[in-house]
Amino acid sequence: MKNIRRIIKEKGLGYVLKKAPKYIAYQIDRWQATKLKNFYYRNAHKAFYYEGIYANWMDSIICKNPFDLLIFAQIIRDVQPDYIIETGTFDGGSAKFYASILDQIGSGQVYTIDIEQRVKLDHPRITQFIGKSISAKIFNEITGIFDTFFQEDPPTVMVILDSDHSKANVFDEMMTWGWLVNPGSYMIVEDTNINGNPVKQSWGEGPMEAVEQYMREFPNQFRIDRSREIFPFTYNPKGFLKRIEGGQ
Repeated sequence: MKNIRRIIKEKGLGYVLKKAPKYIAYQIDRWQATKLKNFYYRNAHKAFYYEGIYANWMDSIICKNPFDLLIFAQIIRDVQPDYIIETGTFDGGSAKFYASILDQIGSGQVYTIDIEQRVKLDHPRITQFIGKSISAKIFNEITGIFDTFFQEDPPTVMVILDSDHSKANVFDEMMTWGWLVNPGSYMIVEDTNINGNPVKQSWGEGPMEAVEQYMREFPNQFRIDRSREIFPFTYNPKGFLKRIEGGQ
């Protein structure tokens, strides 16, 4: 109301009446968008988190929001990583999805990590690692494969974190793998929507809180890229972290 009174005072009532239909239409559009977003959150998240309704990719369960999958594909196409490091293999659907996008590009490998081997993934672009994602053993195995890391022309690395969603583990994963991400590439922290952001209010501190702590402690390493949140909802709000050029 204060803004409306100010505009009337500055530009006159006639101006406000002329602009009113567009302003009202804009507010209705915003209201409809909010209602749609809330509908998706209530229903899609209920199906995913509480009823176990998942999509499939190449005969494997893929625990992803379809909107987010489109963003993942776009990021992979934009970055064209030599290596995608994924924590949390589960049934292998996401690793297969990333590999299929790399197939379209024509290069790149997926290194996927889990504490157990639920499935054997037979794809030339996928290598599985069994163990804790934050262990020195797994880190050394993976970084030992591409010895060009410490050369003048290191490979382009993208990191996707989707394993144990406790704050402590996610933060440790970010500390372990984040520094391998090249400027312009991404570290994606998944399921930042839990612990009341806005779902699973009773979860306890998790991915979102890990991201917040990491950004406080290392504010010049990554920036949160909200431009990747273009669809009605994402499971990864504030979770698309883009490496800053020259960031330390």
